Amino acid sequence: MNKLNYREIFKIAISGVVFTLIFISVVVFVADISKDKIVENERLVLINELNQLVVGFDNDILKDSKTKKVVLNGLEQNVIIYSAKRGDKAFARLFKYKTLKGYSGEIVILTAVDNNKVIGTRILKHKETPGLGDKIEIKKSKWILAFDGVKLTDKVWKVQKRGGDFDSWSGATITPSAVIGAVAGLLQAIENNDL
Repeated sequence: MNKLNYREIFKIAISGVVFTLIFISVVVFVADISKDKIVENERLVLINELNQLVVGFDNDILKDSKTKKVVLNGLEQNVIIYSAKRGDKAFARLFKYKTLKGYSGEIVILTAVDNNKVIGTRILKHKETPGLGDKIEIKKSKWILAFDGVKLTDKVWKVQKRGGDFDSWSGATITPSAVIGAVAGLLQAIENNDL
């Protein structure tokens, strides 16, 4: 019968603890040095999307932003408002907001508005199903362009399958319904002077 060698067990346990601490330290270090790069990449993506939606602004649109806490789409959230200006005159406002009603949860949306009319909408972030729900992205489908030039009173803000004016795609109604409802909610908040 073998006797337990407590000294060997202790050595193995210590080795495991040391390895785990080194591994955790490396992960924390990589996350820390990547944090600034991730923030910068998100900023560049946002600037690209802002430039897709409005052109001809000459102000520092990121610097001229403000945040307003409102209840939007059934969620208390901080909506970031960007003012696009020529000289000192604002000609459009862009709103960064979210809905939690996507099939896979949160969808972050950027919508440009002028005179309560949508100039354009882009999806900044989501976790929707690749090949199905991700058709809300402009690079995957032109579906998101259906909002361009539309006011709140111009459409029934639902997918066609539910009696509305907006198309969806086969196998997906939750994701397009979430985006449609979010944009309609934004327009309603603007009309109510909440934003």
